[in-house]
Amino acid sequence: MPLTTRCRRCGRLFPVYAQQLKAGRGKLACPQCGGRFNAVAGLLDEVIPAEDMEAAPRRSRTRRRGLGSAAAPRIMIAAPRGRRGLGTALWVLGSLVLAVALVAQIGWWERGQWLRDPQMYARLGGLCEALGCRLPLPRIPGTIEILAPSLALHPEDPEALRLILTLVNGAAVPQRLPLLQVELYDEARTLTAARRFSPALYLAEPPPRGGLAPGASVSLMLDLVKPPQTPAGFRVRLL
Repeated sequence: MPLTTRCRRCGRLFPVYAQQLKAGRGKLACPQCGGRFNAVAGLLDEVIPAEDMEAAPRRSRTRRRGLGSAAAPRIMIAAPRGRRGLGTALWVLGSLVLAVALVAQIGWWERGQWLRDPQMYARLGGLCEALGCRLPLPRIPGTIEILAPSLALHPEDPEALRLILTLVNGAAVPQRLPLLQVELYDEARTLTAARRFSPALYLAEPPPRGGLAPGASVSLMLDLVKPPQTPAGFRVRLL
């Protein structure tokens, strides 16, 4: 059963169907003046007979003429349907792009949490493999432990120091090996020297492509140049 709506521009009454309102998102073109208007806002509670629909615009025009001097006639130009369809398609495409960008931004903010979860890491790894990309190895602060660190004089070179320690991955996912920062202190606990070492410098072999596996460990022995004053203490930071 059709509904009845009134054009907000010329006052014409004409029947509409729910399918038309849905397809036009509530906006329709008036069959008399061609102007688009909100047909939902113009819906009437009762169904108007066809003869009244034809008379309604004439009564509306008569009332407008009686208000005073004649106004200049309006020329209503309806936009071509193809252009309206193109505008709708561009609007939908723009909304989709914004939604994807928003999801990507949220994913970038939450990437640390995603990479901590073993199941999520495995899913992302499988997806990345299917797309021909490589999932970056995470570096989760506080999950790589330093075991048995020791710094002593080099057994063969009196002008050098030897640092020995073991790194253990305590996370549930593989991690990239960290940078090592070795700091030397005097008796007053004042920093006297500091140097950073990449995995390529402190490992005897090239770093594994798959990173340090969960629960795996790597032992290293690093020779340092001895400063003029023998350090009273040292500290190793993971960066």
